[in-house]
Amino acid sequence: MGYIMANISLSNIFFSYNNSDMLFTDLSCSVTNGAHVAIIGDNGTGKTTLLKIIAGFIVPDTGHVTINGECKYLGQFNTNKLKSGGQSQMDAIAAAFDSNADILLLDEPTNNLDPNARHEFYKKLRNYYGTVVIVSHDRELLNMMDTLMELRNGQIRLFGGNYDFYIKMKQSERNAIESKYVNTQKKITHLTTTKTLAQSMRHKHETKQAKDRANSANGSPIEANNLRGKSQETEAKRRKIIEKNYKQKFQHYMIYHQIYVMT
Repeated sequence: MGYIMANISLSNIFFSYNNSDMLFTDLSCSVTNGAHVAIIGDNGTGKTTLLKIIAGFIVPDTGHVTINGECKYLGQFNTNKLKSGGQSQMDAIAAAFDSNADILLLDEPTNNLDPNARHEFYKKLRNYYGTVVIVSHDRELLNMMDTLMELRNGQIRLFGGNYDFYIKMKQSERNAIESKYVNTQKKITHLTTTKTLAQSMRHKHETKQAKDRANSANGSPIEANNLRGKSQETEAKRRKIIEKNYKQKFQHYMIYHQIYVMT
């Protein structure tokens, strides 16, 4: 193994099982030489499937997989066939590290190992300078990775760093989204209050106009008509300006709120 240019490239991958809903939709990513990468995501997002696509055991519906270097794939073990402490699994792992492969693809490599075997695996991994792509729920192992690939909604997102860094990044994103949501709700409440106040002021103004017209009815008809006409014209203009400003601001913040909900 020369550890030279052992790269992985996935371009525009589409894949579904038996023409059902798409598991991957236009998925693209790359793994650089010597990187230690973990694929993470909720159950059912296709972590093992993606690893098998990289290994060549599953062919995507469309898209291209390019591998530079010799690959060694180690899938999940049948627990019924394991020796005590996962010895048979550890034997297979040791053989994979000793295989001179440039790229190791490991699916849940520490699942059935006892503590001693796990630490032996961690030691081998730290001393391995080739490219590694794993699927795992082992937090200690995930914290040894330098890149995480998060699978979600048929797409992949890269995070440069280990699992603890990933958790901090996701929490920071959640906090930012929640802050935007709270601020948007405050602005919507403010606009709604402004509209209510404008409607109340309009009602009071219309009531006053009615009284003025009633009082003017005892005077000159022409003067009363002129007064009524001017008041109605002024009020109509004022109402249109208030409603226009309100609608523009309200629509703006409602659109902003909808973007948050979809995110």
